[in-house]
Amino acid sequence: MTPFQVNMNLNKPLLALFCLINGLVLFNALFHFHRVGYDTLDGHMPYIAALGTLHLPDPETSRSFFSPPLPYVFPALMYFFLTSISTFTDRDMLSIDIATKAGQFQNVLFSLGLTFYLLKICDIIYPGNTEFKFGTLASIGILPVYYKSFAFVRGEPLVAFLTVIVIYQVSTLLYAQEASNCKNRFWLLGLVLGLLALSRQWGLLLFPSLGLWVLLIRSRWGSYAHSLTRTVIHGLCLALFIGGWFYAFLAWHYGSPLAFNRTSSPVFALTNQPVTFYVGIGLDQLFSSPVYPAFANHLVPVLFSETWGDYWAHFVYTGSHTIFSSSYGVSLAYLGRVNLVALVPTLILMSGMMLGIRHIMQLIRQPGCLSVVLPTSPQMFVLRQHAFFCLLVITILMSFGFYIWFLINYPNSRGDTIKATYILHIFPLLALLAGEFLRQLHARTVIVHRLTMGLGLLVFLHNLPVMITRFFTPLPFLHGL
Repeated sequence: MTPFQVNMNLNKPLLALFCLINGLVLFNALFHFHRVGYDTLDGHMPYIAALGTLHLPDPETSRSFFSPPLPYVFPALMYFFLTSISTFTDRDMLSIDIATKAGQFQNVLFSLGLTFYLLKICDIIYPGNTEFKFGTLASIGILPVYYKSFAFVRGEPLVAFLTVIVIYQVSTLLYAQEASNCKNRFWLLGLVLGLLALSRQWGLLLFPSLGLWVLLIRSRWGSYAHSLTRTVIHGLCLALFIGGWFYAFLAWHYGSPLAFNRTSSPVFALTNQPVTFYVGIGLDQLFSSPVYPAFANHLVPVLFSETWGDYWAHFVYTGSHTIFSSSYGVSLAYLGRVNLVALVPTLILMSGMMLGIRHIMQLIRQPGCLSVVLPTSPQMFVLRQHAFFCLLVITILMSFGFYIWFLINYPNSRGDTIKATYILHIFPLLALLAGEFLRQLHARTVIVHRLTMGLGLLVFLHNLPVMITRFFTPLPFLHGL
């Protein structure tokens, strides 16, 4: 049975939503100019070119030299193939441009896989529950940062996809009816975690998240969680073997496995950032002109505007660019209205997060001995729900906490590292928590649930223009293809 079926019947609205989300991703992959994106010209494109010659880039070659190579492998293979053809035919094939465009198209596959496995996770947690599936998928589909990030050539889309695969693998282990079902499955979990480590440094954050989670489960369930704990730990060890070589390479050549293209502060201290970084909310411009340089280096308003709009002007706001006609771009006033109406889905996402924290508290308060609880009992089903949502919250908090550490350790007056794309992998997890909130809302009061979903639809329709690129691929490039 596919994730689009409920009680053996095809759920057409769910399938339509799936197609709409990935259709928008495909449109942006087709028409977003591949040279426009965060660090594309001096980072990701030189990285593809260097890897296409079978070499990892150095700091002089690419600003993204510190990034793991996996997201660039397919574009680099395209570059290698095209440059080989150009050598033999003496014809300029625009090799780097076509290879970079291929990097955009691979993101379409990542999006398809991410949304598909989100639905499969929903089937594990609440089999056949339409409200949970639809609420989860709608909560990821309403996020402009999702479409913007998947239009860029960089590692975060792959990190988000593999993060969902890891959550799916752990869910299958958690909901295994027999402990024996966990045996010998660590290799698949370890493989995905290893690939995650080779996708972007943010993917490493799942390692301590999973470690902390299994320690918590073990402390509450005792020997009952022995098989699950052993499988996850073995998977983590295998992942370190698969992905650790790159971080050993960084440590050997650049002195740290967490090398970056900027020098960090001598010591970590909250005073590395000004007070406005922590408390500034930018209300004077948040709902009127939320584009740089408004509230520069203010964490909350910049991150909010990056999630729902285009603060750094790389996707829909073209006013600061001379190459692209501003007539195609959206206005500052519209971006302000986008931020305003986005308060509604933000509240839903935050409600889901609070519900996840409640699951953690219920997990901590549960009895420590489960020897008398049958694996198929309703009580065990509820305990597994607590454990699953606990994993989501731990991963989100761990990722966001490290991201804040990163921002404090590498301060910048512009705040140009405040980008929601960097923490893209937490948004599918937030969507699952929001889906749980909407499911419980439906169970308690159908009318309020329908009103909430209707309001969300209006927000989606209002914000739809900010989910479609305005940096269209120039015609000369198409002619070159």
